[in-house]
Amino acid sequence: MHCSFVATVMEAKMSTEGVMCSEGIPSQTPTLTNNKRKQAQTVTKQIVAENKPETGPVKIAALYKFVDIEDPILLQNQLRDLTEKHHVLGMLFLATEGLNGTIASSPTNVDAFLEEFMCHDSRFSHGVEIKFSSNESQPFYRMRISIRKEIVTLGVDNFKIQPSDRIFNIEPKDWNDIIRRDDVIVVDTRNNYEYDLGTFDKAINPNTVSFREFPEYMEQHSQGTSGKKKVAMFCTGGIRCEKASSYLIQHGGFDEVYNLKGGILKYLEEIPTEKSTWHGECFVFDQRVSVGHGLIPGDCQLCRGCRHPVTKEDRERDDFMEGVHCRHCIDKLTEEKKRKAIERDRQIRLSQERHEKHLGYKHPGHEMKKALKKQASESQGDEKKQKIQQDDKVVRQEQLVA
Repeated sequence: MHCSFVATVMEAKMSTEGVMCSEGIPSQTPTLTNNKRKQAQTVTKQIVAENKPETGPVKIAALYKFVDIEDPILLQNQLRDLTEKHHVLGMLFLATEGLNGTIASSPTNVDAFLEEFMCHDSRFSHGVEIKFSSNESQPFYRMRISIRKEIVTLGVDNFKIQPSDRIFNIEPKDWNDIIRRDDVIVVDTRNNYEYDLGTFDKAINPNTVSFREFPEYMEQHSQGTSGKKKVAMFCTGGIRCEKASSYLIQHGGFDEVYNLKGGILKYLEEIPTEKSTWHGECFVFDQRVSVGHGLIPGDCQLCRGCRHPVTKEDRERDDFMEGVHCRHCIDKLTEEKKRKAIERDRQIRLSQERHEKHLGYKHPGHEMKKALKKQASESQGDEKKQKIQQDDKVVRQEQLVA
């Protein structure tokens, strides 16, 4: 039977509240059936085609869910198969506490991936927070699926999110009224470089370099809230606030915590500029770098020297060199690192002129070699293993000739 995928997931303005699924759809990831060079060459052509730059609109899905995952490695392998099958790029982080990440591809591929993934695994058939946006080009170079201790690092040992009736998820349309209240303090849970690009009225900057510093900040400053025991928090997509709010209720001594549901991205998507209390741009973790109201890509770029976001004003400064350094890292670069950065930028520009991928490109020879080794490991006879190793040698020789 086919999985019934709710229509809301197919639109760009929703989060998934429920997906009705039947039996899981079996994975159909293609693999080589033998070690003949002809089949390997066929796979090569397919890989080359898949690595050509994408054209046309790209659909982006940011998703997360806190849920118990007993075997993250098993889920990692399943996701690798599905992302390859549906030609999806991005980054996904897995931990025993859940899943977090962003993926991108054509609208058809993203929808097909989400449908099969959410129907195949009942843990993600409902309650997954998803926010959609679009871009004219692919914002990711590769598909990366990593296993971590936490899907968003708070850094508190043995901490686990617990539901509470003192945590309130505030819809974007009601957010302005909450942060205007005199009895509520407003805290930006993001890091310094994110705060610098944009934030809400009245928002306090915790001056953190990473999210793991947030608990210490709140412990140090919760005593000086002058009787205000209600806090409103926000972050990019909602995941940091969901974790931080549970921590504050358990350890911070606050009476009520208000979270911006769907995060800044949902607010910028739904609230028009003339009614907004947001100022600036919102940093996002892909090649768009930042977005504004309506989730339109902003003017920020990433410094290739330190990966810090740089504004248009930053790029007009004398201490900015395209692809090499900015005001945040110019004093930290040695001459050797500067030389390497200049060469790297030159290679990137050459790749762009040739319409090739500089990063994340899977060389066809690597894929053939990997497939041949896999067959060798699965073979039972020494003679068959020896034959595959010979084919592997032929492939390497052909690469050298090419």
